[in-house]
Amino acid sequence: MRIKSTKLISIVMSVFILVSLLVPNFPPVQKAEAAIVGTSGTIPAGGTPNPGGGLTGWGYRVGIITETLKPSASFEENKDNTWLEGRIRTHYNNHYPNMQHSIMFIPNSQWENNAVIGWYTPSSGAIQYLRDETVVGSNTIQDFKMRKLESKFNSPEHKNIYYPELSSLAPFGKEDPKTTRKYTLNEMLGNGKWKKLVDNSADTTSSLRVWNYIFKSNSDIQNRFKEYIADEKNDNSKDSEKWEAKLKYIDLLMTLYTLSHPDQRKVYESEINRLIAGNETLTKPVLLGIDTVSAFHAPGLIKNNAAVFMPSTAYVQYMHGGTPKWDITAENFNNGAAVSGGTKGLIQRAATESVKQLSSRKRLSDLSGNQRENNGFAWAYGGVVGAILYTDSGGFKRWGTTSATSPVMKLLDFDTAKDIYGFMVMGGPPNANVPADPACECAISTTEKGGAITGDAIGKQVPIKVDVNGDKSVWEKYLKKPSSSPITVRIDITRTGGSGTPSFTSQGSAPKLGTFVTVSGATLSSWLKNESLPTYNDNLSSYKLSNGQSVAFAYKAHVQIKVGTETLIDCGDSDPIKVAFNRNEIKPEKGYYRSTPSYWSEIKEGVPGSEEFEAMSGTPTNRPLYFASGGSEFIVDIETEYVPSATATRTYTSKFNTVKSGQWIDPTTGPVAHESPPSCNPPRKATDVSGATFTETVGMGNSRHTTKEKKDPTYDSEGSMTDPGWPEEWHTDYWCTYSGGHTIMVGGYSDT
Repeated sequence: MRIKSTKLISIVMSVFILVSLLVPNFPPVQKAEAAIVGTSGTIPAGGTPNPGGGLTGWGYRVGIITETLKPSASFEENKDNTWLEGRIRTHYNNHYPNMQHSIMFIPNSQWENNAVIGWYTPSSGAIQYLRDETVVGSNTIQDFKMRKLESKFNSPEHKNIYYPELSSLAPFGKEDPKTTRKYTLNEMLGNGKWKKLVDNSADTTSSLRVWNYIFKSNSDIQNRFKEYIADEKNDNSKDSEKWEAKLKYIDLLMTLYTLSHPDQRKVYESEINRLIAGNETLTKPVLLGIDTVSAFHAPGLIKNNAAVFMPSTAYVQYMHGGTPKWDITAENFNNGAAVSGGTKGLIQRAATESVKQLSSRKRLSDLSGNQRENNGFAWAYGGVVGAILYTDSGGFKRWGTTSATSPVMKLLDFDTAKDIYGFMVMGGPPNANVPADPACECAISTTEKGGAITGDAIGKQVPIKVDVNGDKSVWEKYLKKPSSSPITVRIDITRTGGSGTPSFTSQGSAPKLGTFVTVSGATLSSWLKNESLPTYNDNLSSYKLSNGQSVAFAYKAHVQIKVGTETLIDCGDSDPIKVAFNRNEIKPEKGYYRSTPSYWSEIKEGVPGSEEFEAMSGTPTNRPLYFASGGSEFIVDIETEYVPSATATRTYTSKFNTVKSGQWIDPTTGPVAHESPPSCNPPRKATDVSGATFTETVGMGNSRHTTKEKKDPTYDSEGSMTDPGWPEEWHTDYWCTYSGGHTIMVGGYSDT
């Protein structure tokens, strides 16, 4: 006889209906075929145990669920338990929970020391099993994945392990002493802060006591869940009560974290952190799933005749050879559409489509009559499901009745009205709590490092990036406001240090500074994710620094956010960032240069400008040769000075002034002789570079030279001579004249 317990819906994660049952009456194994021995660690599709095989025990499995809810099942804020319960029922109207990271809890009465954990692989159609492949410390992974429930863990029964310390670490309403802003749960417990409460050694025993208490009997399991997580407080109007319920749900998750092996702990740590932070919890809530475990003996298929404990859903799929596409734990089973007919309808759909997809696969649900009775796995079907599935090459054939009055899967009822059983789900409200008041902080950064400049101006744009930080889960409701309640943001940036008024310019879509500007929820959301942050440039292109001067600027930002008519949210001032520039003192850099004169001489043939051969080559000749020599026209003696960032053009002109040629003979005269001509010097000669000789002309010059001027006689008025006067006295002067010659001027030009 099957006895149902009164069902109550538990909701901190919406604890869905548990039906307490008496221990199932497993049918005896009546007959058996010869064994088909599988490979190590595998029971192949269609595997047949030896006589004595079949269903031998049961248990529970608990695991975290990380599925994305259907759009029609997504959570919303401020909803009560009943509403959330409906959403979870909608999500699971087409599949069983996918519990990849789970722990089996086996009652002492069902425990077997010689046992392995099995699971179904849809791709191969086989049962894989785990025993001692991996060791963690002194334990195998199986020691973590399968836990024994026994009376030594009975006391204390229902005291929360971690809640007292969690509430001390994260008390409700705790405020920042500087701003009086309330701390969020994520600020107090997020990013693994809760882990410091876990004592790996002592907490294992305490955590086992919790689960031993919850599963201490098949009746009222849902009520013990509700009691532990304070489920009734989720429907209370007081935020402090909801805070308590959420901490107690985290407490329960922490017990599973404590009992998990290291790899599985990473998953639980990540999900607990996500729940605390509120990341995507309305669409991908952190839920707990509880389903059933069935135990079998399969002599000849498992070494040492060990029992295999496997999820009941895995056994069902093994029986009808379920394929990956028609895995009953897949979210997209039946393309996400609801399946009618309850649990049997879902199994029937999976079996029919799996046979169509892979008809060649061996499946035990094809067996009937003596073949079924002689196969321990097939014979156990009624004891697991409560009815017997028969298939053939065309898929589903029929459902048969069974004498098993208390099948394993009916230990748990999910939706009695729709006859969906074999699991329950809890954890809705902690994922959809009333959000706390939003808070934010701002920060600024720049990629400009400052440093030395080379010119007289800084010559740079300093980019200032403004970062808005806040708990994204708390901000979710503000980022979904309708257009009638716009989000407005005001950003101010100040610069101290130096002189003058800063000139900030918005870059891209950054809001204008110094005034409230409307932004979209998507824009603010991207800022909170540290994406597409508003950026502004401070134009220092023409900011002057004198030689040896330095300047340091300090930038600060202030951000304010307002949603519609709601209270202004002030993010406060950012910490300042500093950018400094300096212009190193530059001393004149001077250089000096003095050229060295060059010169040459050689023997030439012919006349200048007309040479028939190179005389210096040593060619024998009897022709006239001449000697020529020359040298630098000028030398340079200069001083230079380096001026940074300056350009100049220097023009140099070589001037050759007009001068007399080297053969020039100035005209001259000899000394003057009186009365008779003097003897003259011989004529002067000059020979030019061509060998031509010039001889000047020598002549004689003369002139009358008066030595006493004539004086005429003078007479008085009466005509008498008063002075007889005197005659002129003179002589002839003579001198030699030298004509000079070859008066040729050279030079008289310049070169620039």
